[in-house]
Amino acid sequence: MKNKIFLATLAILLIAGVADSQLQQSGGPGSSVTLLTGSTTAVTQTTGTNLHTVVDSGSITATQATGSNLHTVVDSGTITTVGAVTSITNALPAGTNVIGTVDAIDKTACGNTVASQALAAVPTSSTAVFTSTTCLRVILMNNTNSSSVTVTVTDNQGTPINDILTFSIPANSQLIQPLWGVAFTSGVKWSASTTGVTGAVLGYQ
Repeated sequence: MKNKIFLATLAILLIAGVADSQLQQSGGPGSSVTLLTGSTTAVTQTTGTNLHTVVDSGSITATQATGSNLHTVVDSGTITTVGAVTSITNALPAGTNVIGTVDAIDKTACGNTVASQALAAVPTSSTAVFTSTTCLRVILMNNTNSSSVTVTVTDNQGTPINDILTFSIPANSQLIQPLWGVAFTSGVKWSASTTGVTGAVLGYQ
């Protein structure tokens, strides 16, 4: 009788051990960790899951699904594609790290698209340089004549408002007018009292 009980208990333990050894995790935290060494892989994340990927001396292309969190750690590797970053929680690392090109854009009442008129001849009749509201940083005028000339710069409204009204530029002189991002409604117009004047304009729209 004791032998039968012993054998029955042993059989139950063996069956339990086999069943336990066949259990596999099908999802959830900790099941999506990929370790790479000197290789390249593409990882696609399933909607609603958390993807944790560690790359060591390899490359990864990670596609993040909607409603999921992507956590990527790179050690001597390259991330070739990452979706839009809406915020950075931690401070950027100090030292000699290169983070790419950073543009400094002045804060104005207009947009952040650069509006630039290269150096050109200023016409003798009022002519539009820009036709959309523009926040001007600077206007430059050169008088190449041997006598003084006058220049006029206005906005582009139906009834224009002047900024530089019949401003006189001496012979063979230059006028640089800083405007600090002042908005010119509907655009910018300019004119000169005679030929021989060149100008340039820089702002944002």
